[in-house]
Amino acid sequence: MDNTHVFRLMGEALGLRYQNPVMSEEEALEILKARPQGMRHPEDVWA
Repeated sequence: MDNTHVFRLMGEALGLRYQNPVMSEEEALEILKARPQGMRHPEDVWA
């Protein structure tokens, strides 16, 4: 079973409402630029 399906089912069972955040590419790049130097993405650590 896909993990996103499990998340949706659990949310429905618990009565939680969730909506993915929305932002422009420019906003996302500003957030990425603001990360402290040396901060690693989890995928880099788990690879």
